[in-house]
Amino acid sequence: MASRSVVGILGAVEVVGPHGRAELTGGRHRALVGALALQPGAVVPTWRLVEALWGEEPPRTALRSLHSHVARLRQALSRCGLDGVVQTREPGYALCVDPADVDAARFERAVETVHSGAQDPAAVLREALDLWRGPALADADPAGWVAAEAERLERLRRAALADRCEALLAAGRSAEALTEAERLVAAEPLQERVAGLHMLALARCGRTAEALEAYRRLREALAEELGVDPSPELSELHTALLRGERQHRDLLQLPAVTRPAQLPPPVGWFTGRAAELRALDEAAAETGVVLVRGHGGIGKTALAVQWAHRVAERFGDGQLFVDLRGHDPATALSPAEVAAVLLRCLGVPDDRMPHDLSERIATYRTLLAGRRMLVVLDDAGRTDQVTPALPGAGASLLLVTSRHQLPALVTHAEVRAVALDVLGREDAARLLTRVVGADRVAREAAAAERLVSLCGRMPLALRIAAAKLVTEPGRSIAASAGELERDRLAHLGVEDDARSVAAVFDSAYRTLSPPARQLFRRLSLHPGPHVAAALCSALAPAAGLAELTAAHLVMQPAPGRCRMHDLIRAYGRGRTDERERATTAELIMDWYLVSAHAANQVLDSSQDRIAPVLRHPAPPVPFGPTRAAALAFLEAELPNLPVLVRHAAQTGQEAAACQLTYLLSGFFGARGNWSERVDMCRPAIAAARRLGDRAVEAEMHRALGVAYRATYRLEPALASHLRALALLRELGDERGLAYVYNNIGGANAELRRFPAAIAAYRLSLRLHTATGNRHGAVAARRNLGYTYIRMDRVERSFEHLEAALAASREIGYRRLEAGALDSLGEAHLRQGSFGAARACFDGALTVSRAIGDLRYEMDALVNLGLTALAMDAAAEAVERFTAALAVSRRLGHRHAEARILNRLGEARLRLGDVAAAGELLRASGDLRAGVPDPYEEACLHGNLAALAERTGRAAAADRHRTLAAGLVARLQVDGMVTVASAPPVIRT
Repeated sequence: MASRSVVGILGAVEVVGPHGRAELTGGRHRALVGALALQPGAVVPTWRLVEALWGEEPPRTALRSLHSHVARLRQALSRCGLDGVVQTREPGYALCVDPADVDAARFERAVETVHSGAQDPAAVLREALDLWRGPALADADPAGWVAAEAERLERLRRAALADRCEALLAAGRSAEALTEAERLVAAEPLQERVAGLHMLALARCGRTAEALEAYRRLREALAEELGVDPSPELSELHTALLRGERQHRDLLQLPAVTRPAQLPPPVGWFTGRAAELRALDEAAAETGVVLVRGHGGIGKTALAVQWAHRVAERFGDGQLFVDLRGHDPATALSPAEVAAVLLRCLGVPDDRMPHDLSERIATYRTLLAGRRMLVVLDDAGRTDQVTPALPGAGASLLLVTSRHQLPALVTHAEVRAVALDVLGREDAARLLTRVVGADRVAREAAAAERLVSLCGRMPLALRIAAAKLVTEPGRSIAASAGELERDRLAHLGVEDDARSVAAVFDSAYRTLSPPARQLFRRLSLHPGPHVAAALCSALAPAAGLAELTAAHLVMQPAPGRCRMHDLIRAYGRGRTDERERATTAELIMDWYLVSAHAANQVLDSSQDRIAPVLRHPAPPVPFGPTRAAALAFLEAELPNLPVLVRHAAQTGQEAAACQLTYLLSGFFGARGNWSERVDMCRPAIAAARRLGDRAVEAEMHRALGVAYRATYRLEPALASHLRALALLRELGDERGLAYVYNNIGGANAELRRFPAAIAAYRLSLRLHTATGNRHGAVAARRNLGYTYIRMDRVERSFEHLEAALAASREIGYRRLEAGALDSLGEAHLRQGSFGAARACFDGALTVSRAIGDLRYEMDALVNLGLTALAMDAAAEAVERFTAALAVSRRLGHRHAEARILNRLGEARLRLGDVAAAGELLRASGDLRAGVPDPYEEACLHGNLAALAERTGRAAAADRHRTLAAGLVARLQVDGMVTVASAPPVIRT
C-alpha cells in the first residue's frame, strides 16, 4: 500500500516521482509541501501558506520569499518527473495530485472506512498505521494551521491504535491486543479508553489480578493529577472483573460511546485576543460554565470556536456545538428544542426522545455524567435557552456566547464571564494585513490605518472590508477608505452574505422595547466619546439604559459612564429623522448648560456675565451642591466638553456653545487642562461672531486669552485680550473692561513687561471698584502685590497682598485667599523670613486642597520646596517638588512641569545624587524647548553649570554659564527675581 504514495507527510516529508525522490531542502521548503499536501487538489490561499511557513507574525518579505519557495519546489518536482504538479490558481497554489497519492489522505480514508463498518477492521487499520514513518511533518518545522494539522493527525493516529486494539479484542486475538494496549498505556497513562482496553486485554489473557491492579493505579493517578474519579463505564468494567465475569462478553465489552466532534472550523485569519484566550483558560479552570459576551460583530463565536479547538483534547468524550439563533426571537430555539438537539447530538434517536422538558434535561445530564465533554452554545438570546444545557456535577464544560449579559444565568450556575471589546490597534492592523497581504498594506500604510479606524477595529467590519479588497485586487485601500468615509454601514456588507454590519445591528435593534429604542437613537447623537448615565433620563425613560447595556449596544467603561462603538453609533444615527436630531441636540445641550451653571455657582459665583437660556424644562442637576461634587462631575465630562461646544457651534446652537464655554470658566481655573480650553474657545468665538453678539464675542476672546496665557502662548494671549478690549470699549462695558485689563496685566507680567502690567492692574482695580465688583477688585489687588515681588520691590507688595487677603476672607473668596497667602509667602521668602513664609505657604496649601484647586496647590508645594532649599533642607525640598510635579502633570501644565523638574534637579544635586539630578535637568530642558521662557532657561543653565562642575566638566560648566548670562542680558527687565514665582491670579 505504501508504494503507491508519491507524497508522504506522515513522518519526514518526501515526494517520489517517476525519476526518483525529490530533493527538498530546508524546513520551510518541506513545510510548503506539507501545507499543499494537506489539501491535495484544492487551492490553498497565499495567506494560509504564509502562515504555514512563518506563523502569525511573518516578515515583510514573506510573500516574496513564498514565491521563491514555490519556484524552487517546482524545480525539485520537475527533476523527479512531476512537472506541473504545483499550479498557480487564484488566490494561491494547488498541489494537483490524487488524494490516494498522499499518505495522510489515504490514512484518514482508511479510518473512515473502519468507522463505516469495514469487514476486517484490524487489518485495515494495520495497513493504515503502517503508512506512518514517524511524527507527521517531522522535518518540516511547520507553523500556524499546519502545525495544528500535524497535531490533529497525531491524535487521529492514537485513536486508530486504540480502535485496532478494540478490533483485535472483538476478534478474539487477546494476546495481540494486549501487546498493543501496553504500548498505548505507556504513551497515554491517563486516557480512560486506553486503560479500559488494557484491563480487558489482561482479563482476556487470564491476568485478572493485574487488570484490577491497573484500575487501582489509574484511579489514584486520576485523583492525584486531575482530582476526578474514573468514568462510570470503567467502574462497571472493574466491578465485572471483581465478580469474575471475564468470559461474559456483554459485560466485558466496553460500552459504545458516542464521541461527537461538532465544532465548526476555526475562522480564517483569527488574530489577537491573547488576553481573552487566557481569560477563558482561567475561567474554565474555575467553573463549569463560561459566558463570552459582547455586541454583534465583535467576534464572540470566532473566539469561542478558536478556544474550543485549542482545548478539545481536554474533552476526550467529545464536543457539541449548537447555534441557538438567539439574536432573532422569531427563529430562536425554544428550551425544549435546545434539549432535543443536545440529545440527538449524544445519539438519542427521535423515537426515544422524552416529551417533557424536564425529562429531556435529566436524560441529557445522565448521558453527560462521568464524561468530559465540551458543550458550546452559540448566540444565546435568553437564559432559558441555556439552562437545559447546564451540566450536572462532573468534568464537562459549557461555553456560551451571547449579545446579552444574561444576569439570570448566575442564579442557576456558577458562571464566569469574558467580555469582548474591539481589537487592539496592532491586532486590528495585523488582521487586515493577513487578509489583504503584507505588500499591499505596506504600499498604502496610511490608508490602511485609516481603514482600520473607519471599521472601528470591529472584527466583522474589518473582515468585510478586507474581503472586498481581496475580491478586487486592482482597487486601492485608499479608495475603500474613502467609500467608508462617505457611508460606513452601506459599504460594510458582502453580496449574498446576510452578515453585513447593518444586518447584525438591525437584529439587535428589533428586540428592544420602544423606550430603549428611543434612548438608543438619542444616545447615538451625543457627539462626545462617552456619556454620563445621568443624561439618559433627560433623553428618554431611564429604564431603557439597562436594556441597552444588557444587549451590549451600550458599554459602561466606568461606573456612571456609557460608551457606544463608532459603528453602533453610526447605525443609531441612521435610525433618526431630522426632527429627532434637532430635539435631541437641544436636550443634550440644555442638560450640560444646567450642569455647568450649577457647577459655576459653587466654583466661582462671580462668573455671572452670561446666563444659560434653556429650550426645554430644566433637568435635575446630576451632582450634589459641593465643590468636590461639581469638580468630579466636570472632570469626568472633560473629554466631551470641547467636542460639545464645537458640535453646537456647527449645528445651529451658537448661543448654547458660547454659554457653555463661559459657564465652565471656574472649572478650568481650578483644574487646568488649558489645551482643552483653547480647543473650546476657538469655535465659541466663531459662534459668537455668527450671532452678531459683540459682548459675547468679547467674553470668548477673553476666555481664549486666559487659556493661551495658561499654556504659555503669551503673545497670542495678549492679542486675544486686546481684541476683547476693543469690542468692550465700543460697547462702553466698564465691568467687562475691568476683567480684560486684569488679564492684560497678567500677560504683560508673564512677558516681564512689568510697568505695563502695573498700569493694567491699576486700571482694573479702579474699574472694579467703580462698578462695585469686590471679587474683581480683590484679584487686581493680589496681582498688583505679586507683580511688585517680581520687580524686586517687595516692600510695596505687602499693602496690596494683606488687603487682598483680608477682603477675600471677608467675601468668602477662598480661591483668592489661597492666592494671596501664596504671594505673601513669597514676599516673606524674599526677605528671608522663612518661618512667616512657610506659615503662609502652609495656609495656601490647606485652602487650595480644601476647595480642590490644583493650580494653587501646585504653587504652594513649589514654594514650600523653594523655602526648604533656602533653609538648606534639600531632602524636604525633594519631597515637596515631587508632589508638585505630580500635580503639574495632572493639570497638563508643561511650563510649570519644566520649572519644577529644574528645581527638583537642583535639590537632587544638593543631596549629591548627581545621576538623578542630570536626568531631571535634561528632562526639564527637553520640555522647555516646547515652552520657551528666557528667565527659566537661564535658571536651568545655571543648574546645568553646577552639575558640570560637580562632574569635572569645566568646559561644559563655562558654556552653560555663558548661555545663562546671555539669556539674562536679553531679558532687559528691571530687578530679576531669584525665586521661581507663581503667575498672577488668572481671572477667567
